[in-house]
Amino acid sequence: MELFGILVSLAILLHLDILSTIYSDCEAAVKSLYNHRNSKKPIRASTRDANILSIASAHLVSQNTSVKWVKGHPERTAKDADVWTKNMWGNHLSDRTAAGEFTSPTDYQYDGLYDNLISISPLPALDALLISSLLPLPNV
Repeated sequence: MELFGILVSLAILLHLDILSTIYSDCEAAVKSLYNHRNSKKPIRASTRDANILSIASAHLVSQNTSVKWVKGHPERTAKDADVWTKNMWGNHLSDRTAAGEFTSPTDYQYDGLYDNLISISPLPALDALLISSLLPLPNV
């Protein structure tokens, strides 16, 4: 699903045509994407996620975008959220979203810190199969 999330992000960025960076805490997905992009060999159809990897790699080649790995779970390594970077906050909120914590509008505070109060208005959940059928193909 992490690789699929990267693909959806790349498909959205295709329309923006700006220099962008996508951050992911899934090192395996990021490495697979760049290994495939830089490889001269075609991906084996039997490889898990072969279609997603091929399309995401093609998007990455045709766009002014990069994908970078960031360390996950900042709450485990930096207990004081006041020192968290923007990437750390993004990772934390993405994890909370994936855990199903943001299914309705809510005010969220990590560790009761008022300085970190944010209002969240989630979008409705969509099925991955529906989304995949609507993604644009890369410009290659």
